[in-house]
Amino acid sequence: MPFARSNETGKIISITEANRGNACNCRCLSCNTPVTARKADRTWHFSHRTDKTSTDNECYYSPVTAIALIIRQQLPTLQECDLDDFAFDDISWEIDIKKHGVLIGGYTKDPIRKHTAAIDIPFPGSKAFDSDLLTSDIDIILTIDTTTMANTLYAKDTKPTLLGPDEIFQKLLENWEHWVTMLHSSSVVEHNEDERKETGKIETQTVESIYFNKPPKPQDQNLQLCACCQIQPSALGGGILCNDCVRKHVGTTFQNLTEMVKSYK
Repeated sequence: MPFARSNETGKIISITEANRGNACNCRCLSCNTPVTARKADRTWHFSHRTDKTSTDNECYYSPVTAIALIIRQQLPTLQECDLDDFAFDDISWEIDIKKHGVLIGGYTKDPIRKHTAAIDIPFPGSKAFDSDLLTSDIDIILTIDTTTMANTLYAKDTKPTLLGPDEIFQKLLENWEHWVTMLHSSSVVEHNEDERKETGKIETQTVESIYFNKPPKPQDQNLQLCACCQIQPSALGGGILCNDCVRKHVGTTFQNLTEMVKSYK
């Protein structure tokens, strides 16, 4: 494992930042067992201390676990950003906060404009993120595909590049469009609502003026339905899946959204 938690600072550090051997004074991110920094091997890494007869707890460490924890650690450094149509300035992030019974990895509110953002940062095997419970008072809701991040940065059978937590977070920002999916944006909802109202006015005027001369306008035949249920309009995963199916199957049938999208392409 290339990361561990420092006992001195409580922060996650890279193997490149650690002192050699037990002097690293670190513990495992998953099971909390003391680790040693092995820098003599061809691939530097942390491993559980050999003077321990067993781990303190059952260890479920994985690169996805490390990625999810690192994003939580580094997210507060992001104090300015533009998310969809919303600009956020001088913001602070709350980590692992519950709203409406949903655990949110990161939550922020712009101090001036008052709009809000929530980011799902899933661990391995996390339950599907129920964004529908949050749309009433959160303006933009995102989910980070931590599994794809880990698979990209730590691909099997390849020697990984040793990156620090700040570099991992920078990789996320650089690959935002590939690793982050927007689950909800109130600006999109408002735009669609305005469009619906405008369309409704036009259709009402048309019906009132030509109702007796033409049959009713048929439904839009170009509407794309969800590739999974074939019932709801598609909006996620590049426009092929609906929110209900993503919420139902990601974390149960599929490990992540990317895997689900691939199965229906």
